[in-house]
Amino acid sequence: MIVLIFPETAKDHLAGSRLKNARHGDVGGLADQTTRVVLHGHCRSRWEKLQSDGIASRADVPYGTPEMAREVQRLFRETDVRTHKIFAMSGHAEGVVAIGGNFEEALAVLALTGS
Repeated sequence: MIVLIFPETAKDHLAGSRLKNARHGDVGGLADQTTRVVLHGHCRSRWEKLQSDGIASRADVPYGTPEMAREVQRLFRETDVRTHKIFAMSGHAEGVVAIGGNFEEALAVLALTGS
């Protein structure tokens, strides 16, 4: 499964989710101005590799919460996720998130990680 979130429409997406109490900037400002696409997919091998590389959220942070938004901000501050353009959500089995300037770039990151 792949979920597409475009930063410019993240506010509308968040309005209907458990993240509705998170600020729009918490999501849209995670990477930088060149990030236009966020992909959420599931792949055990990629998830395990990212965790072993230390590019993963803490397991106790629930998916789809304001705490996850803050955890992703922490990943951008404290890990090399900005370079890799992908991270694992440890508390969301097999869940990975890739970012890119366009769909093709983000999908390529998602497809290459773990190979």
